[in-house]
Amino acid sequence: PERGDGDGYTGQQKQARTTRMRKDFHHHTIPQPGRAGAVLSWIKVLLMESPVKCLPDVNIIEGLWIIERIGGCLTVLRGRDTVFRGCFDGTSSLKGKCMRIERVELRIVRLPLARPFQTSSSRKSHLDHILVRVDCGDVVGWGECASPSDPYYCPETTETCWHILHDFLVPSVLGATWSTLDELAGRYALVKGNAFARAGLEMACWDALARSMNKPLHELLGATRGEIRSGVSLGIERDVETLLEQIERHQALGYHRIKLKIAPGWDVDVVRRVRERYPELPLQVDANSAYTLDDLPTMRALDDLGLILIEQPLAHDDIVDHARLQAELKTPICLDESIHSAADARKALDLGSCRVINIKVSRLGGLLESRRVHDLCLKREIPVWCGGMHEFGIGRAANVALAGLPGFSIPGDVSGSDRYYDEDLVEPPILAHQGAIRMLTGPGLGVEPVMERVERRTLRRAMLGE
Repeated sequence: PERGDGDGYTGQQKQARTTRMRKDFHHHTIPQPGRAGAVLSWIKVLLMESPVKCLPDVNIIEGLWIIERIGGCLTVLRGRDTVFRGCFDGTSSLKGKCMRIERVELRIVRLPLARPFQTSSSRKSHLDHILVRVDCGDVVGWGECASPSDPYYCPETTETCWHILHDFLVPSVLGATWSTLDELAGRYALVKGNAFARAGLEMACWDALARSMNKPLHELLGATRGEIRSGVSLGIERDVETLLEQIERHQALGYHRIKLKIAPGWDVDVVRRVRERYPELPLQVDANSAYTLDDLPTMRALDDLGLILIEQPLAHDDIVDHARLQAELKTPICLDESIHSAADARKALDLGSCRVINIKVSRLGGLLESRRVHDLCLKREIPVWCGGMHEFGIGRAANVALAGLPGFSIPGDVSGSDRYYDEDLVEPPILAHQGAIRMLTGPGLGVEPVMERVERRTLRRAMLGE
C-alpha cells in the first residue's frame, strides 16, 4: 500500500486498531504512520482473530515491502530480507515454523522378497516402490509410495503413481509454503483418486514437519502406545504342510495372530486343517475380493472355524453385497479395498457392511485420512487394525507410528522387515521382538535411509524443483 490510511478505515477506527496492535504486538516495534504502518495494519487484518503472543520480534521500517500470504503462512520482506514470517489458522495461536518445499526427488527402488508371496490374484518375488524425498531447506523428509506393480489389488500401479507424482502432485506443491498437512493436502485436492501416489508425498511431508519440530511422528499423530502388537500375513503356498511350517515358525517368534490368504480352491479345507492343528490360534483370512454372493456356502463353512474376521470376501468396490453377506454370518467381515476415505467407512458402517475396518495408509491416501477413519471407528466402537503393502522401511515406520493410536485393538500386518526382506533400506531396522514392535523414538519417521543401499536398488530417478 502507498498510503497508511488507504484501507478504508476512519482515523478513529485506525487509532483503535493501532491500540489493539500495540496490545497484541506488545514486544514489536510499532512504526509511525505511513507505508510501513499500513503494512503492519494489513498484517493485523490477516491475523485479526489470532493470538500472536508467540510471534518473534519484528521491526517494521520504511522501505520496499513484499508481502506473501499462502494459506496459513505469511511472509513480509523488505527488499531481499525477511522481516516477518509466521503461520496461523485464523482462529488459534501461532502454529510454528513455516515449511517451504524447494525440491522433490522421486526414485523407483526394487527390493527382492525373502520368499515369494502369493495372493488370490498375483504372485511376487520382488517389489518396486517409489521413494519420495522432499527438501524443505534446512530439513528433508522421506515418504514411500507402496503401490503394486500390477492393477490386481487396486487400479494404481507403480507407473501410474510415477506419472501422477511427477506430472501433477509434485508440481502442485513445489515452492509451496505451509504449516499443517491439511493445508498442504489442499494444494492437490483437485487430484481425484490416486491414493497411493498421494500417500507417498504426504508421508514425506509428515516426516519433514516432525523433523523440523524435533519430534517423532507418532507424537504428532497422537499415538498412545509405547509398542504395537504385531501379526503376520501368510500367502498361498504350494501345499498345506508348507503353510503349517510357516505358521509354526512365526508362532515361535511370538507373533500375536496369523492371517491367511485364501482363494477358491484354497480356502475351507486349508483353514480347517490349520484350525485342527492350532485350535487356540488367533486366525483370520483375507480373500482380496475373490468371491461373490454365490459362494455363500463357502462363507458359511468359514464362519464355523472360529475366525477373528473374514477380510474383503466380495468385490473390491462393493459395500452393498457385503451388507447382505454380513447379515448371514456371525464372524465379522472386515473391509479393505472398499474403503478409500472416512466417508466410505461411515457409509459401510451405516449399511452394516462390516464390523471391522482395515486401515492402510496407502489405500486411504495418507496418514491424514487414515487418522480420520481411526477417529470415526473409535467413536463408533468399531475395531480397526493396521494393514500393510509389504512396505520398505520408510513406509513401515509410518505404519508403526499410526498403529500406536488408541483405536488399533487388533494386531495388524506390521511385522518386522526381516520377515520380507533380507536387507531393508533404513537404519535402524524395524524388528519385532516376541511379536511386538517398539515405537521409533527418533525425529520424524525415526529411521534414516542408507543411501548406498538406496542407490544400489534404484531403477529410475527424477529431481523436480529449484
